[in-house]
Amino acid sequence: MVNLKLDFDAGIRALTKEANIDQGSTAIFVLAAARVLGGALSRVRVIANDTVITRKDNGSHSPRVTFMAGNATIEAARRLCAIAWWRAPRLLAKLQSG
Repeated sequence: MVNLKLDFDAGIRALTKEANIDQGSTAIFVLAAARVLGGALSRVRVIANDTVITRKDNGSHSPRVTFMAGNATIEAARRLCAIAWWRAPRLLAKLQSG
């Protein structure tokens, strides 16, 4: 449902196949990712329903999209945070030795 990517400029890109049906799901992507990762709302960019970079999905077209999108974003942000905490010391050590 959502894929978070850390951009080269330390921004977060949220890729989703969910359509925005004016239920607040796009806002939830931004709010949840920024809250979990501790970043500014302006650092989160949402790319929604772009079939060039996301899979086609018939999805859910009701208010539960917001609930599902929020939970998926929180889980993705937690995973991204865990990966970053695991990788950062190794990358810094490599840069210092190289």
